[in-house]
Parts: sequence; structure tokens; C-alpha cells
Amino acid sequence: MITRIFVLLINDLKEAKENLSIILRCIPAAFFLSHSLRLNTYLLLYFWRENKGALFITNRLKNIRVDEQSLSGVFRRIARAVRSNRVRISSVHTGVIVAKKKLEEYLGKWSKFPLYFHSLRGSYIREVQLSEPLVFVSPLTSYNKGQISILKSYGGKPLRVSVNENFPDIYFVLVNNELDRSLWRLNRFKNV
Repeated sequence: MITRIFVLLINDLKEAKENLSIILRCIPAAFFLSHSLRLNTYLLLYFWRENKGALFITNRLKNIRVDEQSLSGVFRRIARAVRSNRVRISSVHTGVIVAKKKLEEYLGKWSKFPLYFHSLRGSYIREVQLSEPLVFVSPLTSYNKGQISILKSYGGKPLRVSVNENFPDIYFVLVNNELDRSLWRLNRFKNV
């Protein structure tokens, strides 16, 4: 069962290349837990202009490490598949699939899960009762005009993860921390 889905909205490959180090930090921030993987977690790197998504499925991932050099090799294969006009679906690494799909297709598939998107105008994360499963969306740099309306059309609620503007990898870590904290409390009181 899927428990956490993180979506990083990237305007295009050019923006991705300019902010590669942030993307490479977002990958482990979404699903690495100490020295292992958070199973049943997805990370979608969505390339808006290209209409393609790279989906990381943690329970299928193999031979992936947190260091930037290893992840940059995976990202190069993702970029090659995103650039390609021939490929509709491509497995670029074990557990990483690049597909030509609209953002709405992904959100529709996950529509039964609560959807939150990062916004400094949203409710503060500690004031919201987060529970699994959920979908959390953050832009790499900023949202473009159509993205917010699409997120809202799928029931997306703005969520302020941090008091200050930060990078998306920080938001992913903070969402994971809050979910872990709420699950710990829930399990603690179940056993009493």
C-alpha cells in the first residue's frame, strides 16, 4: 500500500539542470530513512513543459545510493528519456519509470489520497492533522500559472511546511518528520 507520495514540479529540463543539486537532495529526502528506504513511498519528478514524469517506486528500487554522484547518473538517464520524443514509457533504472503523462493523470490516479501543496499562505503543518496516505507537492523553484489551479481542482490544500521560504528537499524532510511523529503518537496510544 502506498503511504507517501512526494511530487516535485519542475518547469522544464533547463530549470532542472540549473537546480540539479536541489533535485539530487530531494530524492533521498523523500524516501531515505537513516540507512534504509521508506517502503511504499513514491517520488514523482514532474517536468511540466515536457509533460513527462519520472516516478521513483521505493519498494522496487535497487542499487541506489544517497550520494550525488550515484544519483546524478540516474538523473542523466531520466533527462535523456525526458528529452526523447520517441519514448512513451521507459524504465531508466530499477524502480524508476519515465512516462509521457499529464500531471492530471498522476493526480487522478492518486485522487483518493489527501493532496497538499506547499504554500507560505497555507495552514501551518503542526495545525493540520496529517495522516497516511497523502500526496505532497512542491515546486522546484516556483509554481507557474496553471499548476495551482490544477492542484486545487484535485482537492489540493495549501500547506505551510516552514515559516521561511526554503528548498523543496527541506519540505520533504519536514513532512516526513511530521508524519513519523503523528504515527508514533498513534501507535503509542494503541499499545496502552
